[in-house]
Amino acid sequence: MGELDNNNTDYPNHTREGGNLVPLFWCEENGIDIRPRYHYKDSTHEWKITITIKGKCSVDPKVYDKKDIMEQIYKYSEYYFNKYCYDKEKLRRRAREISKSSAIWRRTEVVPLVF
Repeated sequence: MGELDNNNTDYPNHTREGGNLVPLFWCEENGIDIRPRYHYKDSTHEWKITITIKGKCSVDPKVYDKKDIMEQIYKYSEYYFNKYCYDKEKLRRRAREISKSSAIWRRTEVVPLVF
């Protein structure tokens, strides 16, 4: 059995910030849990995605690289956000406020929202 790569087993970092995280937070607040899952199998590091809705857990069968998994999680959260959120305009306004505040705090320019 090979050695564990400690850098690979650390939880992946967010690759988005500010208002662009609204769909992910909306999912969490509404009982849709989308998370990366690490598994070490046959000397191979594997990252998969688990999605739990109303207690029912599903696993995306695809294996992702650690560097790519968070973007796929954001895509899933945007999918569920667009499918189930009915007051998107209110959340978009809040996302713009968050992005603007984040940009001021970081002293960067405002980044356009993804969703």
